[in-house]
Amino acid sequence: MDLLINIQWMATIMSRKKLIMLGMAAGSLAGGYLPALFGFDDLMVSLLGSFIGGIIGVWIGYKFSM
Repeated sequence: MDLLINIQWMATIMSRKKLIMLGMAAGSLAGGYLPALFGFDDLMVSLLGSFIGGIIGVWIGYKFSM
């Protein structure tokens, strides 16, 4: 319940755009670094992971801002 209250509190302080951009940045960073954790050192895999992570981050940021 505390997490839900904190999310609603954050949504009132931050605008929807800021939450979506934060989700995109965090998802892109995590998606780009995740292949390196599994030993894939190819640049294309990291770029693809960053793209997919950014899309997921935008979706999560949008859901949190609702």
